[in-house]
Formats: sequence, structure tokens, C-alpha cells
Amino acid sequence: MSCRDTNSGPVYQVEVNEQWPYIDLGPDKADSNGNIVVIGDGVTIPQRQGQNNYCFRVRGPGPICTDGITVHNSTDLQLGWNDRYRLGNSASILFRNGDVRVENFRVFNGWDAFRPERREQSTLRYHLKSGWVTHNRDDFDENDWTHDGIHEDLLVDGTYIYLSSTGGAKGTGKEKTLVKDCIIRMQRMPGPDGHREKDSKGAYKTSACGRLLKYDNSSPPVEWQNVIIYWEWIASNPSGESSWIANAPNQMGFRHKNGQCIKCTNVTVIWPDEAAARWGSWEDLVGEMPEGVTVTNDVSIYENARAQWIQNHQHLMKIENDPITTRLKSDGFTEVVPIELGEVQPPEPLGPFTVNVTGISHDRAVFNFTAGQETTGETWLGLSPDNLERVKNETGYYPEHRQHVSGMAPATLYYYQCGGCNRANSCNRSEIGSFWTLNEDGTPVDPPTEPPVEPPVEPPIEPEPGPTGGLSWPAKDAQGNEFTVTIKAKNGQ
Repeated sequence: MSCRDTNSGPVYQVEVNEQWPYIDLGPDKADSNGNIVVIGDGVTIPQRQGQNNYCFRVRGPGPICTDGITVHNSTDLQLGWNDRYRLGNSASILFRNGDVRVENFRVFNGWDAFRPERREQSTLRYHLKSGWVTHNRDDFDENDWTHDGIHEDLLVDGTYIYLSSTGGAKGTGKEKTLVKDCIIRMQRMPGPDGHREKDSKGAYKTSACGRLLKYDNSSPPVEWQNVIIYWEWIASNPSGESSWIANAPNQMGFRHKNGQCIKCTNVTVIWPDEAAARWGSWEDLVGEMPEGVTVTNDVSIYENARAQWIQNHQHLMKIENDPITTRLKSDGFTEVVPIELGEVQPPEPLGPFTVNVTGISHDRAVFNFTAGQETTGETWLGLSPDNLERVKNETGYYPEHRQHVSGMAPATLYYYQCGGCNRANSCNRSEIGSFWTLNEDGTPVDPPTEPPVEPPVEPPIEPEPGPTGGLSWPAKDAQGNEFTVTIKAKNGQ
């Protein structure tokens, strides 16, 4: 279900004409509550060159739903950062004011993919969900007005910088940026910021990734949940190396000048062997990692996650020859590469959960459960097996779950069920179980015993008249063999 199914406002279809991309959603276009829906089905928006000349711009009071927007920029892939910047410091999608959701989008070869702005005195909250971005030359999200935002279920397959939020005190964000269920590749780009020197073949002599976070003291903190981050490279020239190594904790890690991420849950950082051989281990460069972050050299984790994500989002294949990606070759030039999805099969159904209830007291219990693989975790509880309510919901993926539930009544029979979903969104639950809470004094409850069940009494079999006027009825012997008892009448009586 997308925001077009939940937003009750009038619906507008995007059309590429002489007026695009200025979709001005003023109060006259929305309903009385500010709701409006913009749909981009079947339309691919081309690039617009020039400073602040955005491909698609939407503004209005909100809540605003934009669903199915596709932006394809045909700018030369070989341009370095400075040359690309001179063509236009703009964004593929810009939105201003209000409560904005952007869902089911596809963006290729843009400068900034998103730029949430604010011109009037208003608070902007935005939610980017189920989107696919490839070869993004600068910021994936230039949130320099520091609004509160959510990134959810995104494949960012190549960006120079992931999140910029350096707007000083002019922003409205008071809470955080939440990055959830996202796959990110920090791509090695030609001619990074400030480098223009080329070799005899016309390729830039330098290449690098940008920053994961570009932050200052006013930036909102970031929470990361279930995220894969693949760093292809850092710098490739001596001067760039020294700068990168000196600033690695801020450039590559989860810290910024305002502290570190408020929470990291199930974050995987991929630091390939090629990069480690050149610059050393991730820990040596970045320092101590926050709890919840794992570092590995296994690039296949990213490749498999990307392939599975594309399989699950094939409705976003709107660019010619998709699925495609880009990469920097050894000669310094960028090439477009088909993504080999291989034989990625639909996931096997998630097996059943096994549950062990421990720590039972008069008002609480601990539910320990697993399905033998990494899953989310939920616990349902109730006084009847037909009326269970969810009491715990753990959105992180873990091989085992341990959930504490309190607030139960003493000496009470409770029914429970545990379950969850794996990363492929295959879900299952355990069998329904039950337990008694203890008495208030901590002693076990003596459950009421059921009265013994008496076997049913079979009604006596009435004899039937025999063929000669006597009596006859069926019977069984001690071994259960059936026979017929017959009493013949004497003299017809």
C-alpha cells in the first residue's frame, strides 16, 4: 500500500510539457485539509540544465503524496565533480513546505537526488520510501535546512555523499533523521571535489568517495536501522589520501561534530580487501564503532542484497535496459554495467518459531524465541487463544529474540504466540502456548483440575422378534467379537 492509497486528496498526473517541472500545489489544488496526490506513472522526466533548475519540483501545504516519479539525467558520466557542478547545482526532486511523502521513485545520474527546502516559515517533514537511485554525483539527500526526515526501503546504488545537513540554525528539524532498511553504495567517482587534472587519455587522475554524513553542530542526529553500507574506495592520489585519513572518523564513520548516531541497529559496513590493503583496516581509520555496527570485507553481501531488492521492486524498472549500475574502470572512465540478478529465487517460507518462556513471576515473563535465522520479533499475549494482542514489536533483524513483558495479572492463565519476518519479508508465527503467572506471594498456582470424563453410557439394545417368534439381539464377547444371541420360542410362545 502506497501513500496514494491513504491520502484522500485530489489526484494529479505528471505531464512533461513546457511548464514542467514546476508543479505548484497551492491551497486551491488541495482539499480542505491540504491533502494532495501527484502520480508519475508512465512518465520519465528528463534533465534540466542550469543552476537551481530542478527536474521535478513540488510545493504546497501538505500532506503531499508523490508516487511513481522517474527522473533520467543524460549528463556525460565521465565528467568530474567540478565540471558536473558547473552544469547545474540542482536536484532531481525538490519539495518545499508541508508534510511530504515520496514513494516508488527511480532516479538515474542526478546531482542531488533530493533537496528538501523551506522558503516560508513552516515545518517540513519528509518520508522517502521504496526508491532506487543510481550514480548520484553529489548528495543523495541535501537536507541543509535540517528538516526531520525518514529514509525507508531504499536502494542507493552509487552516491558521492549520502546525507548532507549543514544548514546552520535555519532548519526546523528537532528530532532526527531515521535511515531504515536501506542499501547504500558509496561510489568511487571521477574527479572528486577540487580535482580537475586529467591524464593524456582525458581521464581524471583522481577518484574518490565522498562522505557518509556531511554535518555541522546544528545537524539533527541520525538513527540507523537494518542498513548495509558498501564503501568502494576513498582517495586515489597522495594529497587526497592524507586528507581522507586525517578526517576518516568524520568522513566515513557514524560520528559528526554534534556527537554520534543516537542509535545503530544491525548496521553492516563493507570495507573490501582492495581498500584495506591500501589504507588499512576500517577500525584503524575510523576508530571505535558504535554498538550495533559490524564491519566485513564480503562484497557479496551488498551484491546479493541489491539483487534481492531489485527482484522485489521490479515495478521500478523504468530506465532503459534496467537493471543497470555504473562503475569506475581501471582506466579512470565510468561505464554502465548490467546488473546480473542471476538465479535469485523467491525466498523459502520462513520456518516455524520455537519459544521458551522463562522468568515467570506474578506479573511478568520473558519470551525467548527463534526461527533459526535473522528475523524481526513480535510477541502476542491474551486471556484467550482467539483474542491475542501484540505486546512487543522488535523491528531489528536478530537470530534470537528475548522480550520482557510485564503488567500481567497474578494467578492468571495467559495464551501467547511469537513470530516475525526475515529480510525477504517472509513471515511466520509459533504455535499458541499458555502458562500461569504466579501468585502474588511468588508461589505457583495450583491450576483447577478438570472433573474426570466418564465414558458415554450406551443405551441398552432392545431385543427384536426373531424369525420364529423368539428374541434376537447382537452382542460381543470379551475379545470384541460380534455375535447374535437368539432365544427361540417354544410352542410358538
